[in-house]
Amino acid sequence: MARIALITGKKITITLALLIILSTSVILTAQSYKLYVTHPNYYKEGQGAVSILNYNNRESISPVYTTPLAGRALYVKKLDRLFVFSSDKSVCEVYDPVIDEKVREFQTGGPVADVIFSLNARRMYVANGSDSPDPKNTVTVIDVATGNQIFEITAGRNPSSLAISADGTILYVADAKTGVVNVFELKNFQFLRSFYAGVSPTDMELSWDGRKLLVSSGNVSATNNAGAGIAVIDLALEKVVELVETDGGIEKLALTEGRAFAVETSNNRSNLIIYDYIEDDGKVMLSQAGRIVSGEKILDLELMTGGEEAIVSLSNGSIRAYDLSTFAEKAKFTGLTSDFAGDIELVPIDFAAAIAGRDSLIAADPGSDAARRAYFEKAYLYRSMSDKNSEIKLYTDLAKRYAQTETEVLSLLRLGDLCYNDQLYANSADFYSQAFAAYTDLLETNAGDVDVDHNLLMTAIQRLGEFSAKHDKDYLKNIMSRLETLTVSSGKLAELFFEFAYYLKKQGDTRLARRSIDEVERQMINIKDKNVYKRLRDKIDLLESKGRVVLTADKIKESPLIDGEMGDWEDKHTLFVDRRTDVLVNGERWVDDRDLSVELRAAYDKENLYLLGIVTDDSVYSSDEERQDKFILYFDMRENSGSFLHREGEENQDLARLEVIPAVVPNERFDIEHSANIHPIVAGKLTERGYIVEVKIPFVYLKNIDSDSERPFGFGFEVRDADSDMIKDPVKIMGWVAPTESLHGNRDYRMLGILVFD
Repeated sequence: MARIALITGKKITITLALLIILSTSVILTAQSYKLYVTHPNYYKEGQGAVSILNYNNRESISPVYTTPLAGRALYVKKLDRLFVFSSDKSVCEVYDPVIDEKVREFQTGGPVADVIFSLNARRMYVANGSDSPDPKNTVTVIDVATGNQIFEITAGRNPSSLAISADGTILYVADAKTGVVNVFELKNFQFLRSFYAGVSPTDMELSWDGRKLLVSSGNVSATNNAGAGIAVIDLALEKVVELVETDGGIEKLALTEGRAFAVETSNNRSNLIIYDYIEDDGKVMLSQAGRIVSGEKILDLELMTGGEEAIVSLSNGSIRAYDLSTFAEKAKFTGLTSDFAGDIELVPIDFAAAIAGRDSLIAADPGSDAARRAYFEKAYLYRSMSDKNSEIKLYTDLAKRYAQTETEVLSLLRLGDLCYNDQLYANSADFYSQAFAAYTDLLETNAGDVDVDHNLLMTAIQRLGEFSAKHDKDYLKNIMSRLETLTVSSGKLAELFFEFAYYLKKQGDTRLARRSIDEVERQMINIKDKNVYKRLRDKIDLLESKGRVVLTADKIKESPLIDGEMGDWEDKHTLFVDRRTDVLVNGERWVDDRDLSVELRAAYDKENLYLLGIVTDDSVYSSDEERQDKFILYFDMRENSGSFLHREGEENQDLARLEVIPAVVPNERFDIEHSANIHPIVAGKLTERGYIVEVKIPFVYLKNIDSDSERPFGFGFEVRDADSDMIKDPVKIMGWVAPTESLHGNRDYRMLGILVFD
């Protein structure tokens, strides 16, 4: 049951009950930590995400939304900055970890296998390994201050790990393909020599005295019968002085003075092995001191300063901490943004100093923009400390102090978020309603020029929409009545009005929903933005199930032969995707419908669904897995997926995907990849203008879809066109309704089209 507290009056009055419910005890210490968890598979609305946890009390903090598919993070203490890397976009984003705000970003030059910084943190070295569709096999040298790439070191056949000598003059680059460590001097970036390090090096760590290099190996070589393990290399001799063989591959290493930690993985299960590092009379020995069995694959390892705790991310999406004096589990972290974790990074935060710094800025000039910013940063610090009581008081004071400003709107939205997250739904709805009242006043006063976080506004509408639909409240009606009197126009307002229409129609108020859609149309006409127009036009058509978002499947008596020929197909209901507005990715590279376009037809009988795709492509192309043409179909088999109002927004097990990869040589067979829950029969044929794809899927494999019920369902398709070199001629994607910003199959399935049965 939702917990309720009361709010009285038009403006905010926080009750004592609310403060007691949300208050927590907070102790300010210099030894507080945040734990950052990357999600390399996360993609939503063009963004990636990094989860943030308060390590001391195990509570989740709001995530940071980053570059898509960000999989690696590295904290640099000397700079007090967190660096987040995406191999997908070859981007590095830099964050201030105190307030989790992006400072800047720059290009890294290629897929990121490993990253290391110079001793003074002025240069970054990025290993661009070959485990990617675009292997570079180099190390990019980047000026950290400017983000400029100042040199590219050719570094073997698969640079997998980096280390820098104790004096900062030498770079060691492990080559996973050849089993050697290549040595470079860092004044002129010249290659010096190489030495053997083991089979398939995966990670390297320099010993605390700088005289030894520990190198882990991940594979077993059949040719030399060498096993996985850890090699200790004396850097003065550049030879192995200690070798520990392990049962599984070693993928991660970590060191403290006197101890070595290794992640040993076999059959997708990992153990954390702890070694005592013993050095006596020049001889080195790694003696096993303990073993922690995880039962899952360990993806990353982080040590608490001093080595008293080990933190690991696991393939099942959990984060666990272990006490290294007893080797027992100490904590399990929950509340992550995604179930698939990647890198973890532990960052020390001095909250007391950070709050004192903001208080100084506020005291210096309370009315300045800098002071307002300091207030919001201070509120975020309270959130990071899990001090909800102080955060609520601060936002309440801000809303009163800066009435009739953007600060008031933002403070009210934040208060709404806080109450919603603590299940105080009545309070949340009231704060959101007050925020929109203040926002509307500002729009009118400032002729539509209001700088308020659009994502927060959209979230508020969605939650008010849920409240209205569930409790039959008039939250949306009251806000709509005020907003539609405005004379200002913008793309953001158009999107807000659509969200109003969506939830009003879901609530059953079709009359007011129609008025809201009319307002969307008026906004679109006034702003004249083609991209916004297409996106909202598709959404309106989906909401009303009309126009080009619907494909009709014809009922047939004689089924077509699945042979790549189209002679036995009628063209009664043909869907055409042949305009520049249909190009979802790299539309500027699309020439005309002879370059890339599609005709799609659908048919069905009692047992099967049939689909025919006729693709016009001036160059059917394939070079490897990531550079090839594809014809991709999506089937939303969830119940009520044919209704835009009841469709879910996220992917789950009842969504199926079928990829058809055309042959590039006549008479060769087309390849297919598909979800496990469907069993398609596919045939294809090259033509003079492109290719043809025929698909047959028995209804028995399509959950909630059958010929008897003839219920519509969510359906979509995309065509990928990779003509040649991706850098000079980037891949193009045409699609029907479903928008995309990624080449990796991450889609908002709420934006699929609708297939209906004739």
